[in-house]
Amino acid sequence: MKTKNIKKSIILMAVVALFTTSCNPEFKDIKVSAENEEGLDMSKYETYAWLGSAQIIHDELGQWDPPGEMDADLEIRSMITKQMNKHKLKINETNPDLLIGYAAGIDLNVVEANENVKTGSIDLKQTPKGALIIILMDAQSGNIIWLGVADADVRVKPKADRAKRRLQYAVKEMFKLLPK
Repeated sequence: MKTKNIKKSIILMAVVALFTTSCNPEFKDIKVSAENEEGLDMSKYETYAWLGSAQIIHDELGQWDPPGEMDADLEIRSMITKQMNKHKLKINETNPDLLIGYAAGIDLNVVEANENVKTGSIDLKQTPKGALIIILMDAQSGNIIWLGVADADVRVKPKADRAKRRLQYAVKEMFKLLPK
């Protein structure tokens, strides 16, 4: 797939994609997908460096209460680093083969409409959502070669250990979709 098509599919993938879920009820709402450059051969990449990260919270009512003492940026970077190590990729800030970036977002203002089958009326329910997007970019060409997306329901006042487990699951499942 050409880089242009990958860039165009970022939004599409966050909404519609081939999803995988776990049997564990704690993770059943987490949907994971990935896209990669056609013919991607990860064996030609040995090193990586961090491109950057972004965290976006849409919370007009001021409801979000970050999970405990958890540093989300540090946790997500650590989880991604663990997956990069599993893929035999080593950090090299001076001359990397790959650049890694991610964006994490939370929208507490999502409202879902469901038809009440008994009354025929529409019930509205606030359902906060979160997403994590990870990109791998070829450092030499600047092309995005792989993009992983996870989206899920979010609790307004999450516990740090639960948030961490859910993030670990999402990152691990995304990297299972990275070609060898």
